[in-house]
Amino acid sequence: MMKKWFDILLDKAKRSYSQLMVVNDPDQLGSDPLLLDLLKQDFAVVSFQGELSLRQFIRQHQNRQILILLQKEAACLPFDVEQNADLISWTLTDIFPRLDSKALRMFEMDGYQSIYEAYQESADTLGIQDEQQTLFLIREWIAMGKVLVREKDYAGIANVKTPKKTEEVLDKDSSTYNYARLVKDIRKLLEQDKKDWQLIARSWGDLESLHPAEMLEADSYFALDHEISQLFHEYIIQEYDQLFFASYINGPVTINQTMRYLSTLENERIALLCFDGMGFPEWVGLKSYMRANQCGDFRENATFAIIPTLTSSSRNSLFSGEVFLDNMGSESSGFNKAVDNFFLHGKSKTKRLFVNTDGKWDRDYLNYDVLGIVFDIIDNVGHKSILFSRSKKNMHHQLQELYGQTQIALTISTLLKEGYRVFLTADHGSIWCSGNGVKADKYLVEERALRALIYPNLKLAEEFARKHDLVIMQNQRILGEKVLILPPGREMFNPADKLGISHGAIHIEEVVIPFVEVLS
Repeated sequence: MMKKWFDILLDKAKRSYSQLMVVNDPDQLGSDPLLLDLLKQDFAVVSFQGELSLRQFIRQHQNRQILILLQKEAACLPFDVEQNADLISWTLTDIFPRLDSKALRMFEMDGYQSIYEAYQESADTLGIQDEQQTLFLIREWIAMGKVLVREKDYAGIANVKTPKKTEEVLDKDSSTYNYARLVKDIRKLLEQDKKDWQLIARSWGDLESLHPAEMLEADSYFALDHEISQLFHEYIIQEYDQLFFASYINGPVTINQTMRYLSTLENERIALLCFDGMGFPEWVGLKSYMRANQCGDFRENATFAIIPTLTSSSRNSLFSGEVFLDNMGSESSGFNKAVDNFFLHGKSKTKRLFVNTDGKWDRDYLNYDVLGIVFDIIDNVGHKSILFSRSKKNMHHQLQELYGQTQIALTISTLLKEGYRVFLTADHGSIWCSGNGVKADKYLVEERALRALIYPNLKLAEEFARKHDLVIMQNQRILGEKVLILPPGREMFNPADKLGISHGAIHIEEVVIPFVEVLS
């Protein structure tokens, strides 16, 4: 697993068993979004702003280990809080003991990972660097292309000039900068012997949300997409079936474990919100809308959808807990049975699944202990999108406009206020894809979709697959004796080169989907 620059800070925090922990953080390292997300998986995290808000936060999170970030100079904690807390400190010196902290603070924090990797390569040969030496060293790494980081715009400190071309490339607000950073992160993850596909999917979602196929660097994007598709295909063929045996104690590994996982939670009221067709690229946009509407604290994880990644199979599996396609009834009946069978006193709980809602708030939601809601806005927009390029750009822009016309954020914030634990997930993701010109014989196929065909037996499937160089997938746990035929990469069963957005096969964007708890 690739080491992160802040791992030592996480380790410091996790070594404490005190219910209250105060972190003196003068360099404001706890403001890094990824570090903050990881902290929130284990702690209730608050940045100290004042006594009243702190005491209210402590009251609201009495059942969790609380981490208080002390980031303002001269901030003074209430005496009783400080006396009962474990006190630790985080500094840049913890991470870069041979570099000067003042010089490091001259660079944007989102480039620390890049600096850290270069630093680790040369730490054994480095002496202790003063401010000017540190500044010169990092700028040299930038010029060599070893480091991607943007220098803060402080007047009077830049006595060594960064080349103009590099400044343009490394503008941290540009898609080019973010693209380069994400590609570097993904390639590091792909180098690992045991690949963390959930983490790769999250980074890939961030990258795909930049619409890289429309950038000047598109060739490298297509190459990376092809490499991921091949490696992920190998992983699915070899190891996908074993995922169903994984423990779900910390969250569902496969989508059918979702209701079982929710049943292990002690909270009396649970809400599971499914956004049909939401992969990680779409989660980026939905998260942005929610943060703009006062829902901004999340615990983000991932889960694997059922293959074929079709609504009829994967969404049914989400709510029913079933895997075998032929055992699946209606979504609503499956949801009710799952509550009855998995939840403590499930038969006495009020429960209901609301399917394909319009995104408006419904007071009837509050009448149920275990609530399921399906929003179909993402899937609808995806299937109706007209693509002018190999990108979901039009779809994402349209979704941002439509979110503002819904009451999704209001629904979630109201459920939280009413005491629900609220979880967001999907049934599958989707991809932009291109027609391969292959047409299936409708009399031989049991089920047809743009990205998946289900054949009744192996013999018929093999004849068709060999003829058109297609992927055969067998999984008795899901399909029984039936056989799945899938197009490779981003192909779909449509007229040659016709572009569209669809799902059903095994691209990482379709299979690895968000599983998110909304904390506030």
